[in-house]
Amino acid sequence: MPWYLLLILGLLLSFFLPSCHTPESSIPAREALHTQAEQNRRLAELQQTWMQERQELFRQRDTLERERAQWAAARVREPVIAAAILRVGELALCVTPLALCWLLLRTSTSNTPDELLAEVLLEAHLSPPGSPGLRLEALPAPPVAHTPPARLTGPAEATEADDADSPEC
Repeated sequence: MPWYLLLILGLLLSFFLPSCHTPESSIPAREALHTQAEQNRRLAELQQTWMQERQELFRQRDTLERERAQWAAARVREPVIAAAILRVGELALCVTPLALCWLLLRTSTSNTPDELLAEVLLEAHLSPPGSPGLRLEALPAPPVAHTPPARLTGPAEATEADDADSPEC
């Protein structure tokens, strides 16, 4: 590079360089710097606020998800409980008459044989004469007919075949 070009370059630099560092030109640069710093600070605050809001939204979403799971479980569980209650009610309705009958039968059979005999005799004694109830009258026994057997066998009528069969011989 020729020397005269270096000289022109040096003069131009010396002429424009001092003007860049003058106090009048540094004021807008300082203002721009302060503006940039303020914007950076504001951006950091906005990012912090945004992160807090985002965390709050995530927390609310998790809460909603837990509530949804609880409702889904309740939707499955409640019909089962209702059906169980209905079955127990039906069972109670079916067993109640049976239990009542059993209770009545159990208390009615507590009579002793002597008490039962006394009750039957009392009913027979107090019933009117023409009633179809129990009668304690003795009926006459039919006559006993004594008929002899049709064939009599005795020792005189024994045959020799009968003697052969007997073990006494």
